[in-house]
Amino acid sequence: MKERIGEGDDRELHTRAAEAQAPEEGPEEAPSLLEMLAAVRRALAPFGRKRVFTASLGLAGALLGGVLLFSGVSFWWTSQPSFCARCHPMQKFVQAWKESPHRKVNCERCHTPPGLFGFLGGKIAGLQVVLDYVREEYRDWSFNAAVPNAACLQCHEGVLEKNLHARGIAVSHRSIISAGGKCMSCHSTVAHGSAVPVGSETHPSMAACLKCHNDKVAPLRCNLCHVARAQAPAGS
Repeated sequence: MKERIGEGDDRELHTRAAEAQAPEEGPEEAPSLLEMLAAVRRALAPFGRKRVFTASLGLAGALLGGVLLFSGVSFWWTSQPSFCARCHPMQKFVQAWKESPHRKVNCERCHTPPGLFGFLGGKIAGLQVVLDYVREEYRDWSFNAAVPNAACLQCHEGVLEKNLHARGIAVSHRSIISAGGKCMSCHSTVAHGSAVPVGSETHPSMAACLKCHNDKVAPLRCNLCHVARAQAPAGS
């Protein structure tokens, strides 16, 4: 009985010694980038370099075309008033726009400066507004709805050619714009009407004129604009 126990102990000791001497197997190392490239090269070797190059060029062209198509559709879609109307705070502005003389002009035509860089800058600013809305951080001041003069003059460049006469008043838009005046200073409601917040709406009025015609910024002479009154016969 003792001999059997001794033999069992010896066997256990030999097993432990063998396990101690055996090298430990670690986790398999991931192949390096060079090894992966070499494997790809070996796999593609039967097809020939010319065919591989042609296929790679075609794949790159397809990917580039897909990116350009996706970008074009995205730019077009995000320029539509229907996209802006998805944001609840914008719905009243879109509805007022539909009833205005500018209903055939989309949002980005007015709210971004003309040119490629102005367009891309407007898209980046618009993306920030979308992110603010999704994160529920949108505020009334999150979006700058100012319309630059250059955007207005894309369609209304005729106002610079001559003075406009209405109700006996002559207005020189060329002089106003040359002096740094902004179209929005008098015409902020032309596309959105009563949807423009109180305090932000502007109209061509005597009060608006007197902001500049104060003998400091611009001359304060009645006959400068009120041409009908200046031309009226004496005693009238």
